[in-house]
Amino acid sequence: MNTTKYKIQRDYTYGWDDVGDCDSGEIWGPFDSTKEAQEEIDDLIADIDCAVARGDVAQRDERDEYRIVPTP
Repeated sequence: MNTTKYKIQRDYTYGWDDVGDCDSGEIWGPFDSTKEAQEEIDDLIADIDCAVARGDVAQRDERDEYRIVPTP
């Protein structure tokens, strides 16, 4: 049985850091699988694409700015 949990990190200007909710400060995850974490990244990218299309955000995030890593 796999008990490894995963989290999402983003490559910020200062380096890789955990991704969380900007308003609450809560870190996303832990996720039970890399598939579950990847689905969260896919949803995030889709939301950002919609925000760019509406003109709410000037630039979209790229998928390679995110990575999935095991939690300690």
